[in-house]
Amino acid sequence: MGDDKRPLLTNRLKLFMATMILANVAGNMWRPLLPLYLQELGADVGQVGLFFTLGAIAPLLFQVFGGWLSDAIGRLQAVAIGSMAGVVGYVVYILAPSWHWLLIATATGAMASSFVAPSYMAFIAEESTEETRGRVYGLSSTLFQIVGIVGPPIGGYLSQYLGFRSLFIISGVLYTAATIVRLWMARDASREQDSPRERPSFAKLRTDFGAMIGLVLAGGIVTWIFISDGVRDVTFGLAFQLLPLYMQNLMGLSYVQIGWLSSINSVATMLF
Repeated sequence: MGDDKRPLLTNRLKLFMATMILANVAGNMWRPLLPLYLQELGADVGQVGLFFTLGAIAPLLFQVFGGWLSDAIGRLQAVAIGSMAGVVGYVVYILAPSWHWLLIATATGAMASSFVAPSYMAFIAEESTEETRGRVYGLSSTLFQIVGIVGPPIGGYLSQYLGFRSLFIISGVLYTAATIVRLWMARDASREQDSPRERPSFAKLRTDFGAMIGLVLAGGIVTWIFISDGVRDVTFGLAFQLLPLYMQNLMGLSYVQIGWLSSINSVATMLF
């Protein structure tokens, strides 16, 4: 009977999801408008494309390492490290004198997402039972969709009426608040560990990385998932990263209207 009455989301998972929603609402306030901020800092359309191409390199460097570190030191600890890198990225976004400097912010942002994303999925799995895991993932995913609905309209209003730097300051404050809670949760998780984890080492990283490369190149289902996902990402990258420039420069939409369109897109994604 006790298991039947257990809530789908534990208290720790609820708090973790709250930090995920807060941090990603902050990110979605500016992310759909980032090409327009680059343009405001002097980048032309070709340079905006180059910016996102160079920015795609950083996740290649950090993604596997972020997942490996999550296994090595703990989910919440990896999330906390990535979140601190994200705070540094916000500082660069606020102070950047030209679009070139934003490449630094993109690199630190990639480190943040590469550390948080694998730990996010793994933490949900660990905080649920085998019988409820599918429902927990479904509920968590539904809650997470809030960020794409709420963030862009707020970002549109802030950027249009207060400017992009004010937008990044407000987003940075929200993200920092989420980071503080994550640091507190990571500290508590470290105290609760019954036995010390195996210390990370480059030798183990090399071994694990070799095993993952072998899995990707083996020609099985993982290989085809890797290829299909890569093709999809390239296709989206060709259009969506330049779409805000199209909407403003050619269609004459305001920042507010672009924010609302991004929100409507998220609603449609939820429905379908």
